[in-house]
Amino acid sequence: MRIMLYSTSDYTFAHHVQAMEISFPLQLEVKVNGEEVKANFKGLKNKVGSTRPADITSFLRRQHPNTTNTIHITYAYTHKKFTMTVNLVKKRSAEELTEQIKNRHVISKSTVMQESKYIPQAEYHDC
Repeated sequence: MRIMLYSTSDYTFAHHVQAMEISFPLQLEVKVNGEEVKANFKGLKNKVGSTRPADITSFLRRQHPNTTNTIHITYAYTHKKFTMTVNLVKKRSAEELTEQIKNRHVISKSTVMQESKYIPQAEYHDC
């Protein structure tokens, strides 16, 4: 299990609800339990969409179930607002993902074709 920090600008969030681009502010400081997180928050230069979430797992205290962890995020020099989330992520191998996809319920082509026949077709009239 990994703990990942995700960020997107509110502009991206408002306009691309289904697939949000990961983007962090250019001037950003992230501290977990007082320790600065050194991560590539910018991605590849001039390559939109190349930023990845930051892995903050190693910065967390996990000795006891009731241990408190703090995350302090500061950003500046931007008019954009950003939304940040921390997610618990399970890392899986390509083999595990392939097996999971193979075992999913699949709708047959004939079923899809049969059901699509019942979709009402729009009528177009010349004006």
